[in-house]
Amino acid sequence: MVLQRGRLHSPIERTTYHRHTRLYELARETRSPGPTAVVEHGTNPGLVSHLTKQALTDVATTMLAEPTRAFRTPERDEVLAAANPYLGERPSVATGWTPHNTGTDSLTVSHDDAHTTDPWQFSSVLAS
Repeated sequence: MVLQRGRLHSPIERTTYHRHTRLYELARETRSPGPTAVVEHGTNPGLVSHLTKQALTDVATTMLAEPTRAFRTPERDEVLAAANPYLGERPSVATGWTPHNTGTDSLTVSHDDAHTTDPWQFSSVLAS
């Protein structure tokens, strides 16, 4: 059992399945027409993760559509280094090979699904 928001929650109550089931119950009890979507995860990292993934997809699509364009040039590196020394540097573990000369060696986007939310706390908002 875990103490959360003043009451004990069992491990089952902390699962995504349980949260979704409660949201479905809440949706059935609220008047219609209701909201078309309920975002039940946190803003950071949840929603930020969705926006970041879309932005990375957009960047990759643009870069792959223009393979001859130099996205990283010596001139750009100088400008970046002048603005912030860390922006003009490559990681020390760099292999020197970057597809389409993007200057990106590795990028990790992680999503932490450890947030738990009690959907019933939104019942007054959904019912209005």
